[in-house]
Amino acid sequence: MENRLFPSMSFQKPLNADISIAELNGKTVNSSKTKVLVSDISSLGLSFSTSLDFPMLKENSFILKIEIWQCTFTGEICDKEERDGIFYYKLNVKTCNLLFFKMFEHMHNTQYAKTPVPYFERATATG
Repeated sequence: MENRLFPSMSFQKPLNADISIAELNGKTVNSSKTKVLVSDISSLGLSFSTSLDFPMLKENSFILKIEIWQCTFTGEICDKEERDGIFYYKLNVKTCNLLFFKMFEHMHNTQYAKTPVPYFERATATG
């Protein structure tokens, strides 16, 4: 079993989430939201797919905000792949709210998502 410092979940069926642009060239913006599908998630990164073609820039000039349930993640795109007109992205998470850890514990306990490491059991066992 792989040891991870941060909890991670992979979903058998991707989950709907809202995405928007939170920052553009260092300035906060309030863009409209659109739907994406999230396939895996951790406090360090997440993977999502959409028909939107976000640019891959050497200087990440925009920060995306993804909201799933009551959890909010912000970050920069670090990887992009296109297959059959759908774009698959990896987001390098810069911030996430603490509800993520509560959601992770619930999903781990109910087996809703595949969690590769029993994060909370390991964390309490080691102190």
